[in-house]
Amino acid sequence: MSDVAEILPMTEADLEAKARLHVRCWHEAYEGLVPQDWLDENITYGRMLARQRRIGWERVLLAWDRGVPVGFASWEDEARAWAGRRGVSEVSSIYLLRSHQGRGVGRALMEAALERCAHESVALLVLAGNDRAIGFYEHLGFSLTGRSVADEPLIELEMLR
Repeated sequence: MSDVAEILPMTEADLEAKARLHVRCWHEAYEGLVPQDWLDENITYGRMLARQRRIGWERVLLAWDRGVPVGFASWEDEARAWAGRRGVSEVSSIYLLRSHQGRGVGRALMEAALERCAHESVALLVLAGNDRAIGFYEHLGFSLTGRSVADEPLIELEMLR
């Protein structure tokens, strides 16, 4: 059971808090896995805020702990073009502050996102070398497919459930 007070759909009022959370989660998760200068240049508050405004918030969930957002997950009813699959949904992101990992929050976020997916079959991408995340996804029934997507300097591995 998660010790998070609530997992709620994101609203427009959450844009700024989510952008700050996104930056913090990316830096916590990927320092040492991708070049620091790339993180510093590409994963900024301004970019994350503009990105979220552009793509919307209708398919984003936020995990809240005592009124503070600590994680988020998003999904697509149909997997994006990289997947090359029909009838497959996609968990397009799931991030959680390191301070809340190992407490059931990630599982609760993933389960909430999966419940909202249009299809039973779900794909996701995970950064190559992110062994902790790969293990988490495997524990939830995802398997590596052997396919990868490269967008330098990121190489992501496809997982399917």
